[in-house]
Amino acid sequence: MWKGVLDKMWGWVLGSLATVGIVGIAAGAKADEGSEPVEGPPSTGGMAKIHEMAAEAGVPDDIATFLTIIAHRESGGNHNVGLGPNDHPGRPPTMRRSRGKASAQQNEARAARAAYKRLSKKHDFSFDRDRWTFGSAGYFGMLIPYVGAQLGYDVDPWLVVTPAGSFASGVAFLRGLMGFAGFRKHPTFLALYTGWGVPGRMASLAKIEKRRKSMDRRMRALGISPSFADRRPSSRSTIPKGRTVLARLMQGGDVA
Repeated sequence: MWKGVLDKMWGWVLGSLATVGIVGIAAGAKADEGSEPVEGPPSTGGMAKIHEMAAEAGVPDDIATFLTIIAHRESGGNHNVGLGPNDHPGRPPTMRRSRGKASAQQNEARAARAAYKRLSKKHDFSFDRDRWTFGSAGYFGMLIPYVGAQLGYDVDPWLVVTPAGSFASGVAFLRGLMGFAGFRKHPTFLALYTGWGVPGRMASLAKIEKRRKSMDRRMRALGISPSFADRRPSSRSTIPKGRTVLARLMQGGDVA
């Protein structure tokens, strides 16, 4: 899950939704934690699924590789995990039970409620409020209200625990990060890894380098060369928007 940012950033971030697709940042947990503890090795099937969906949706392979690194960090490559109260009425019914501490579950739900409140002032959400305010979920530990910000406020928020919905959300968030000045100054995968959750960190080379060991550890676990961290990602213009990714995958029936 992701650390919070200063309140003064929210006006700018939300104002950037239409132009760069940034979705906001969840609050209350360490940037290197998964949305739920994963017992045993990460899901190799989940990592393979991310590459499979990328090929189907026209997402460049290097972007897919990077997203497996983030998925390894946030969920162990599992799409149907999350953090929020297990007795919450809006909890996705197919999601595994959250094994996080009760306080962490409540904090995540509180962050989701706050995000919903902010966004609902400007946008009309489909589906009931409970579905949007459970907490966070999916491959990338997305705070659920921001699934709407990325994919449309008319989508079912429970899509975040399906492979297609979770993957499309991650692609949308990544495209948003690439719109930040910090990334344009330091256009590497390591910078994106650093900014995943707190985009402002990408402006600082020192903060980027501080995250190298963490990314190296993830890459070694996945059999990815350490040199990948310093590669320049495919151009943002070659990456389809999240809504487009979702449509392509759903057309193929990949929503389960």
